[in-house]
Amino acid sequence: MKMFLNILPLLVSIITFNSLHAQTVDEIVDRHIIAMGGKDKLVRLNSVHMEMISYDGSGKDRPASVTTVEGKAYISDSEMGGQKIKQVMTSKGGYVIIGNQAPKSLTPEQLKQAESEIYVTSPFYNYAAKGSKVELLGKELVGDINAFKLKLTNSAGVETIYFIDPADYYIIKSARTMDRGGEQVTISVTSADFRKTDEGFVFAYEVKTSVGALVVTTKISSIVINPQVDPNEYAMPDLK
Repeated sequence: MKMFLNILPLLVSIITFNSLHAQTVDEIVDRHIIAMGGKDKLVRLNSVHMEMISYDGSGKDRPASVTTVEGKAYISDSEMGGQKIKQVMTSKGGYVIIGNQAPKSLTPEQLKQAESEIYVTSPFYNYAAKGSKVELLGKELVGDINAFKLKLTNSAGVETIYFIDPADYYIIKSARTMDRGGEQVTISVTSADFRKTDEGFVFAYEVKTSVGALVVTTKISSIVINPQVDPNEYAMPDLK
């Protein structure tokens, strides 16, 4: 009993110290935003154009480009099986064009899952204004990194788990479960090779996307900041 009484003050001190120094979700998000360039810079990030090559293990390189207009549109141009594929998502809807086929509207579930794609900046940037909520779930190992684990629920109710490296506050992994033909599948995205552009914005130049046994590695070859994007590029066609 005497020994317990002797160590009790020490235990109280340790618990008090840890509680005082435990980071809150807002502190983690703030540090992440600073790491990505800071609010003063991100507010001026209006659009981004990326050129990339994807590898899926089939031995074929798949070039693609993605243009994102902050809060307005996501435009993807790629090629598969000899056919060009254009996919567009906006704040009002979305569609896909495969080869010479007529535009086909994206399903409500696809649009719901892809809501965050129309944002150039981090999903945590102005998250409350976007109608999202963030919860700190503690820490979890991602490889050998004991990363912060945060759950973000967007305005459509889609939950995504993000893992943030406590060393540099970059998002190194995300995971989301979605319905695909009545089956629940998990999409996992790991990010690496973070680089800062001449303008001071940080992007991951290597991204691995896993859906079940399928793993697609995407490597960014070039990034253009704030290109002029004609609204006609993402105007919704007449979908009948």
